[in-house]
Amino acid sequence: MARKDNSPAISFFSFQDIITSVTGIMFLVMLLLTLLLLMREAVNASPEQTEARRLQEDVRALQERLSQMTSNSEEMRQRLEELRKLDAKTLPQRKEALLRRLEELQREMTQALADEETTKKESERLRTVIADVREKDAPVVEELTELQKELSALEAQKAKMEDATEKSKRMMRFTWDGNISKRPLLVECSGDAILVGTNGVATPLKVFRKKPGAAPMQLESEFLAWAKQQPASEVYFVFLSKPSSFTYAESLARILGDNGYQRGREVLPNDDVRVFEMPGEGQGK
Repeated sequence: MARKDNSPAISFFSFQDIITSVTGIMFLVMLLLTLLLLMREAVNASPEQTEARRLQEDVRALQERLSQMTSNSEEMRQRLEELRKLDAKTLPQRKEALLRRLEELQREMTQALADEETTKKESERLRTVIADVREKDAPVVEELTELQKELSALEAQKAKMEDATEKSKRMMRFTWDGNISKRPLLVECSGDAILVGTNGVATPLKVFRKKPGAAPMQLESEFLAWAKQQPASEVYFVFLSKPSSFTYAESLARILGDNGYQRGREVLPNDDVRVFEMPGEGQGK
């Protein structure tokens, strides 16, 4: 009967570590040798390379000088060619032409200087004329300014008169029987205000306005509280109702009638027609 082998198995991990370490050492030695060789070559070749670079720079400078000298030589050659083409017989003619051109240029310069002097004198004369005109026209300009101010004032006054005329077109006038001993109180009713005054007076005696957020009957209640304090033997009420006040004007007139006040009623054609001016409207007119 075979027996089971319990001996330990062979491991290759130590061998692999040795191989890896040896390989790394070899790479390191190769790198060090390469570095040493490069440094030795740089040290040994440094003076020669420096000399070679200096020589190259000298050669480049010589080439540039040679190119410049060649260019100058070409220019000199062209000038010599031009001088060879000149004819000695034509030199006096060319000299004469140049002298004539020089004389023309001198005459033109003299004329230009004379024109410049004339222009300066004319400019001075024009400045003097302008100054004189301004001095003479100063009163006219001042008068024109005053006239413009008066015109503006007249236009403003005209606008005020037109505004007053427009307002007067919307104001209704009433007459009453002078034989009656009682004094009429005109009650102008609109949707948001009640104005009370006497005939022939532009400013109302009493103004009642509807307050925002107040009770629906606030305007009517305030008016009735004031109206009932007036003596019925001395006054009577005439209600002037705009279309926006039809909902309450009749009831106010009826209540005052029930309290012993004589009353009348008129209907205004629209809400733009007024009997009284609001307080402050006539200021500044």
